[in-house]
Amino acid sequence: MAGTSRETERGVASGERASVVQRATRDRLHRLVDRLPAGDLSTVANVLDEAIAGSNPGANELIARWIRPHPHRSGPEDVVVDESFVPVYALIGYLPVVGGDLRQVAGAYDVPVEAVEAAVAYYHRHRAIIDARIYSGEADPVTLPKQ
Repeated sequence: MAGTSRETERGVASGERASVVQRATRDRLHRLVDRLPAGDLSTVANVLDEAIAGSNPGANELIARWIRPHPHRSGPEDVVVDESFVPVYALIGYLPVVGGDLRQVAGAYDVPVEAVEAAVAYYHRHRAIIDARIYSGEADPVTLPKQ
């Protein structure tokens, strides 16, 4: 019984910690929303992107290591994987085809798995513009995976 009591105490303590974390997160989000400019959607998006970027430093490192601007296009929706120049939107668009298997995507595009992880991290920060690029029908034929 003593073990059960301790487990219960740990569960309560864990639940209390989770509640404290949730309240702190909620409070930070409220403060962030209060600082958002009124009426300027692109500025709001940038502020939110910065907040998200600060919450996952591991993702920052992956993105910095693997993701580069496209050499001939300037939009954030056209960024590419370093060295291979495979567009992030191509990797992300292929994920559903292989059931979300990062290794299969990496193999299909001949890039390291870590590069696909970086593409996913970038996608989480820029989901709307990457989705728009994927579903626009403007994907380059050269971005299809090797057969």
